[in-house]
Amino acid sequence: MSDKPAALRLANALYAATLVACAYAAAVWVVRLPVFPVREVVVRGQLRHVTRAQVAYLVAQRVKGNFFTTNLADLRSGFEDLPWVADVAVQRHWPGEIDITLQEHRAVARWDDTALLDARGRLFYAACDDPLPRFFGQEGMEATMVARYAVFQRALAPLGLTIRWLALSPRQAWRIRLSSGTVVALGRARVDARVRRLVAVLRAGLPALATAGYVDMRYGDGFAVGAAPSAAQDAAAAVAVGGPVASAVQGEGKGERRTT
Repeated sequence: MSDKPAALRLANALYAATLVACAYAAAVWVVRLPVFPVREVVVRGQLRHVTRAQVAYLVAQRVKGNFFTTNLADLRSGFEDLPWVADVAVQRHWPGEIDITLQEHRAVARWDDTALLDARGRLFYAACDDPLPRFFGQEGMEATMVARYAVFQRALAPLGLTIRWLALSPRQAWRIRLSSGTVVALGRARVDARVRRLVAVLRAGLPALATAGYVDMRYGDGFAVGAAPSAAQDAAAAVAVGGPVASAVQGEGKGERRTT
């Protein structure tokens, strides 16, 4: 008599397990039926670099099975592998639509001539023919350089100037080359103030700046100007701030000690 409750409980457990297994098998069978096809794959996003051919190929290769069995993680992974794709979202929409939303990288610069840098400071590797500025800096400083570039460019834009390259040395000193060809040393301290002063003196149209190839803003209230660097010096300046400063010191800071 004492064994009957235990046997009954075991029988009930086995019966319940059988029901669960049967229900699972039935569910698997139902979702695999051809009556649940993927009727449409919708790709959204403002796409400039991702091509129709790439999208069509990935959809053909990775949309397998029906609405329920298509592996969304695998589909997402395929799009993430495309060079220009920054973010991917994949969702099912009943009764038969798979929705893919793509966001491309927005390239803002070339990084050390080996990669591209997007607006969020992320490195990626892709072909690009756009005329982009070149950034030279240390690994891990990408986002900082993107943010600083935006500030510098906004200040220079009213003068019709753009930045050809932007360099940040290991000592955190900034240097830029303008579209006019002038190289500007900004140093490490009070960089925003120095850029504002640079804009002011450029707007004033001082004769000394008309032919200056080099401007050193690392003075309390003035600046120094000199000849344009050679091609070799130009390349070296992109990775190491320093070197000789040319003659004339302009403005109120004449004769002052240069700061960093």
